[in-house]
Amino acid sequence: MAKPEFHQKTEVEDSSSLKGTLASVGILGLIILITWFSAFNLFLDRQ
Repeated sequence: MAKPEFHQKTEVEDSSSLKGTLASVGILGLIILITWFSAFNLFLDRQ
């Protein structure tokens, strides 16, 4: 039986797109942290 040959094209992605992804995730994390601490502070103030 013949072995199947796989021809895969490997392309190197541009690293600038990954830098944009890292910046987006960082900004989103910062927004989540600010929201969480704001809600926690509101919880402590109402006790």
